[in-house]
Amino acid sequence: MAPVGAAPEGRREWEVKSDPFPLVIVYHVPQTTGSIPDLRMDSRLIENYLDALASSQDTAGQGAALEEILTSISQGPDSLLTLVQGLESALTGDDASRRAKGVKLLATVIPRLDPPHAPPAALAFLVNFFCERLSDTPCVPWLLEGLHNVARAPGFDSAAHANRIVGALLGDLHIQSYQQATRHTAFKLLQALLTDAYLATVRQSPSTAADLVPQFIQAMDSEKDPRNLMICFDLFPRVVEALADTTDHTEDLFEVVFCYFPITFKPPPGDALGITADDLKSALRRCITATPAFGPFAIDPLIDKLASSSGTAKLDALQTLGEAARVFALADFQPHLAELFGLVREEVSQSSDEARQLEGLRTLAALFAKLAEGRDPRTLLSSSDVATDRPTPYEALTPLIDDFIVQVGDAQWTKAVDSSRLLKGVTQSCLYNAILVCRLILPVLLTTHTQNLADDTAGPTISSALTGTDEEDSDRARVEILRNLLDGTTTALRNIQDEVPTPVDETSLRAFWQPYTEDIYHLLASFAHRFATRGPADASLACGALLVAAVLPHAFDTTEIQGAFLVMHEVYLVAGPVPRPELLACLHRLAEVHPEPVRDVTLDLYRPKMEPVQHASQLSPVLDLGLELLRKLGTVDQLARPYLEQLLVPSLLALPATYPLPTGGDVYARAVLETVQTLIGALSLPGRDAAWAGELLLPALLRAAVRPTYQMTTEVSTRSTLDVPVSVFGNQDTSEALAGCIADVTRALPADQQTPILAAIYRLYVDGDVGLFASLSIGDSETAPKDVTTVAFDPLGLRDATVPDALRPHQRRSLIFFAAVYASLYPEVTLPEYQPPLDLLATLLDRALHDTMGHYGDAPAICVASWLNKGPSAVLDQFLHESLPAVTRQVENRDLPHLVRRAALTVYLWVTKAVVQLARRDAHQTALVDRLVAWLADTEDTELASAVAAGFGLLIRDHPFALTRAAHARVKLLYRQKFFGQCLPGLVAGYRRQHTSSDTPSADASPVTPADPRPHYLLALSHMLPHVPKPVLMADLPALMPLLLSSLTVPEPELRIGTTNTLYVVALDAPQLVAQHLGTVVRSLLALTHARDPHNPMGVRTAALKCLAVLPQTLDYEVIHPYKDDTLRALRGPLDDKKRLVRKEAVVCRNRWFTAAG
Repeated sequence: MAPVGAAPEGRREWEVKSDPFPLVIVYHVPQTTGSIPDLRMDSRLIENYLDALASSQDTAGQGAALEEILTSISQGPDSLLTLVQGLESALTGDDASRRAKGVKLLATVIPRLDPPHAPPAALAFLVNFFCERLSDTPCVPWLLEGLHNVARAPGFDSAAHANRIVGALLGDLHIQSYQQATRHTAFKLLQALLTDAYLATVRQSPSTAADLVPQFIQAMDSEKDPRNLMICFDLFPRVVEALADTTDHTEDLFEVVFCYFPITFKPPPGDALGITADDLKSALRRCITATPAFGPFAIDPLIDKLASSSGTAKLDALQTLGEAARVFALADFQPHLAELFGLVREEVSQSSDEARQLEGLRTLAALFAKLAEGRDPRTLLSSSDVATDRPTPYEALTPLIDDFIVQVGDAQWTKAVDSSRLLKGVTQSCLYNAILVCRLILPVLLTTHTQNLADDTAGPTISSALTGTDEEDSDRARVEILRNLLDGTTTALRNIQDEVPTPVDETSLRAFWQPYTEDIYHLLASFAHRFATRGPADASLACGALLVAAVLPHAFDTTEIQGAFLVMHEVYLVAGPVPRPELLACLHRLAEVHPEPVRDVTLDLYRPKMEPVQHASQLSPVLDLGLELLRKLGTVDQLARPYLEQLLVPSLLALPATYPLPTGGDVYARAVLETVQTLIGALSLPGRDAAWAGELLLPALLRAAVRPTYQMTTEVSTRSTLDVPVSVFGNQDTSEALAGCIADVTRALPADQQTPILAAIYRLYVDGDVGLFASLSIGDSETAPKDVTTVAFDPLGLRDATVPDALRPHQRRSLIFFAAVYASLYPEVTLPEYQPPLDLLATLLDRALHDTMGHYGDAPAICVASWLNKGPSAVLDQFLHESLPAVTRQVENRDLPHLVRRAALTVYLWVTKAVVQLARRDAHQTALVDRLVAWLADTEDTELASAVAAGFGLLIRDHPFALTRAAHARVKLLYRQKFFGQCLPGLVAGYRRQHTSSDTPSADASPVTPADPRPHYLLALSHMLPHVPKPVLMADLPALMPLLLSSLTVPEPELRIGTTNTLYVVALDAPQLVAQHLGTVVRSLLALTHARDPHNPMGVRTAALKCLAVLPQTLDYEVIHPYKDDTLRALRGPLDDKKRLVRKEAVVCRNRWFTAAG
């Protein structure tokens, strides 16, 4: 025998001569070698492992012994072959148990070796060794495991050895006679080896293929374990696809899998197998439909299952028939079509199981698609008489069509709707069938409706004597029938869109639909008007049907599409809140399919409605619904820009046209801004809309914000002071909303487009140059206020400009819009060269520190913080050393007025936020945070201490537009965790220190007095906890629970709401912690439900009731039982609360406590 392979250097070449017993390994020793050394592995290593196997409990000893063997092979003198030689006595002895242990050792070692120590020659030897010993029954489980491990080794040559292993497994081994685990290993090995390449090779050898098929049948026959079946069902289609036409065992192949149909399986508790009944059913379907050759054997038994009384068998049969229709030949179905259609129709029309109904429709579609195979739909598009040519689909449709015509004629609308569902399944199958059905049905349906209209016009008839209910039913049925037909046709048309070439052209389709579209449109439009106020279901049905017709490819023209939109829009306005979301979805879908017609009609429709709102009477619900519609439609890519450019932004520019402002104008402005912000998100930024957004949209938004502060109307010019905002954007909520829109546009632009924006807005705010708005094309001259006087724009007071006192505060407030732009820039975008950055930084800092009237708000501090966060570290360090001490002194100087200290605190907080988000955890950050914690103890200026407590929330939460990742700030990933971990010890220690020094009792939940600084620590915690990552919060909760319970006694509504919401989260995620304090929690929450307490506004009461309501759901009944009666008695009060929302929550809460039971 020739050598199997060459041995490594210093080793011997070898070959194998093997009889099952004994094993003989013959070594070929090179001539240059002297005496043959002992090539056996140290028997001590082997015996240690075999002895450890004797005790199944000694897993540690087995692992240690195995590691010694592996070390000896990978690092010592041994190899895989010396291990085999060392195992000779164990493998050839009479003791079956010892032979099995030896094979187990060999099989276990193989996957633990790296490729150099498991060379191809050694693997080839092992393949022969394992295969030849498969007759040794006690060793078979580990022999198969060894073969499986060899097959997965990197050096395994499948092409060389697959035939040897497969032949041994299927020819020499009776797989079904072994235990499940052994069978599973055998099937996994077959799964790895029976590849497409291997089966293609087998196919070329008829004798091998003829042997393999019956052997494979025998291997899987009678298998019952679901894990093994999943592998068999995976292998079966491969074998059948490759070899079914080369064997005479086709029927045997079918029988071996169909015996499992219908398969039933219930996963064991815990679902350890990870296999579901659906997995098995799906795999079995693939096997039954693996080849067209199974057709003659499968149809009859599948029909028998469909006709059975078992719902599960019916469903499985329908699913399998649907798959079979795509694979089997039409000739196989031809003798059974009438019976099949009858059974399927019965399932769709009479079954109460929705799953069987849907599957019946899919099966019907698959069968009719089979009937129409190879038929050209263009023959039906050009033919006006389908009865002259009686193709097979027509013959199959005739009974269904005849029944439908009778049902419509006799007003059997329920049955007619059921028939239309069947017809929908037919139309979905293919375009040929869709056109066939439409040609046969549409004339009947539309003619019947036209006759009814004529009868109604002519006067009373027998048909017009129907009751209102009967007429509504007939209307609803007609709409549903038409929707089913058109919906199925749309599906068929959509399925051919990707075909190249397209089977039909646009002109032919338009010619086909032309006789029907006008009648379809008028029928559905009239029904939509009549259905609008009937009920949510009817309104949705009518608009849904109109939508299906409008999106039908190449059917409606532009006028009809716009008419359909207007009809649905009218229904949307008058319908109630229940169907409105669905109606919005219909309008949105129409806009997606036909954006240009919808764009034109909505612009014409809403342009008059978006004129300046001068009085509260013009703020109608219709306008609110219109803005909601624009928000929805504006998310369509092609509509966002036209709506912004022609509707929304001009409306904003026209808003500040009068003084005093119209009542409700700010509400309208916020609604418009919400719509603007939604549409900005839909723009293609930074894409094709970037240039337009930077050159026109952003300047237009800035003009709407700034223009009222430098153009005085006649009413404004006569006043020395203004006690109300000069425009709707002077209102804080509205200005913040507009600033958010400006920031959204700015941060979405690329850096090269942000640079000119920064230069322009710098000239506006520093130089007073309003040229930014000179060439603006958004909006027209009519939106500009009449009779105005233009004054200087100098919000920072950098020039000797004369600004009327009445406008100066409003110009300063407009700095928030500069901050929105500045905070949204990329770090690389710099100020104009003629303006040193530090000079502007100093100016902004000065204005912020001297803003004693609060005109600037947070805007200057936001700019400073954004510059420090995004700028070089050296600038930040310089600021912290040189400028921050002055800010700190201003905060701590008790001789200064509160507003002066408060202005400095605002700067301090924003600078701290800029540093904290960098998460440097250096001395600067530690000093900044520690100083904030120390200021909470201020009992002289409690307003300042409360502001400091609120500042902790500012530091940890995201601002709407500043210092966020979206705004290109430097924000470390875990900064919240690190900041909370830094603050928490100081807050807890400060609280306890103040508690110890007070005269109150020693319990943590002791009440507090107005002069007590403890609420400041609790308020700081309350502002932070909602924004702390949940894993961090849960880890610190045991230490925080006493403080949370104390917070519930503090007469601060904001603190009570925040703490109650935190307890709600704790009750859901850590109920065991709430259980430890349940008595205090229940009593405190019940106290918060009392309406008589002035510190319990509606928000406090509803939050407390929600938290109480969740306790019976998360805690064991044994825990809450002692408090049940007292809680139910206490909840009688909230049931009579004056606020409806409180009463609603009280009902839910009391019901959960009342129904709680052990």
